[in-house]
Amino acid sequence: MILYAVIAAAAVFLAALAGMGNFTESPSGGVPHGRAVSSAAMFWLFVLLAVPAILRYNVGNDYMRYVAFMHLADVHAYVPTEWGFNTLVRLIYVICGYENYLLVFAVFAALTIALFLLDIRLMAENFAFSFFLFMCFGFYFRTYNTVRYYFALSLVVLSLHLLLSGYRASFVLTVLAAALFHKSALVVLVLYPLCMIRWTIPCTLAGAGIVAVLSLLKDFWLRVVIRLYPSYRGTSFEAGGTRSMANILCCAAVLCLAAAAAFVERKKGEQPVQGSTAAKSAGRRRVYLQMNAAAFVLHLFCWFIPEISRIGYYLTITQIFLIPMLLKSFPGMADEKDSGECGIGKALLSPRGALTSLTIAAALCYFIVFLKTADDPAIRILPYQTFLFHDAIPSIIE
Repeated sequence: MILYAVIAAAAVFLAALAGMGNFTESPSGGVPHGRAVSSAAMFWLFVLLAVPAILRYNVGNDYMRYVAFMHLADVHAYVPTEWGFNTLVRLIYVICGYENYLLVFAVFAALTIALFLLDIRLMAENFAFSFFLFMCFGFYFRTYNTVRYYFALSLVVLSLHLLLSGYRASFVLTVLAAALFHKSALVVLVLYPLCMIRWTIPCTLAGAGIVAVLSLLKDFWLRVVIRLYPSYRGTSFEAGGTRSMANILCCAAVLCLAAAAAFVERKKGEQPVQGSTAAKSAGRRRVYLQMNAAAFVLHLFCWFIPEISRIGYYLTITQIFLIPMLLKSFPGMADEKDSGECGIGKALLSPRGALTSLTIAAALCYFIVFLKTADDPAIRILPYQTFLFHDAIPSIIE
């Protein structure tokens, strides 16, 4: 647990450096100082996150199951994993000349982390804050499990950026590439375009009502899921999933924050100029908010679907971008023209400062609870083990 806490703290510090906005020119007229520091911080941030993930051994509740899947894929036996995963495994095994599953895990770890960092760099208005939420919400450490899914998730987030940027064909192709590693990614071909549409209140209520009615046919949907994932047959997943109160409360909290932000903006009466950067930011914020609302409805009414959180994460991962956007809507000391010197105390007592502090505290509490449950058999990313010392001192690392 201490190791993970240190990794998280060091990573957030590097993310703060990577998000520096001071790009002053160097005395020699070369690369701006801020840009050089930011690039170096991004590089070391990747190294910091990638090395523990690459060196891990038997960390994750499905690590050994994946080793078995890789063997089956290599010998062309039946395996429930997708074509892209199976092909990559065979390619790595052919290059190595033996079943080098450690290298497979390393490749997925490096690619997944690199893509997530790219996603945050491209989509976050506040890189450091969004990365902080990414770590505290446990997304990084969850990549130690279900490597196919989190690689697909990193690609799906990139596809969302392409969709929001107007590259619809690239969006579809990226999602299809993600589906080669985890077929659940295909749901975003429907969910993301739906969330791009501007929802009216009647439309939102009607959609929630339809989902609620469809949830009454849970036995039918369970059979559909088992048909899509035959490996669930005969397991506890066949009985259905469970309602996640943590996900429901998190979505509800974000919706409340959004309602408060909308109230504040309505009082200001300011409207962004169409086509401006502010208007584009507002459009993205609306899409992220509608994704959060859709996830809230899914967790509330479709809890019986096994691993519903996998579908939910395709929507709720945008919270790391949405929350900083919402907090920016509240007045802070910097918004007061005649505020004079802005002390730390006054800044924290402003609406934006107080809400930001509460958000940081809540995220840290969530992270602490996550770490305390990290040794649960359903997660099992603790204790951390590495193949470097596994044979030499197994008694110490176990």
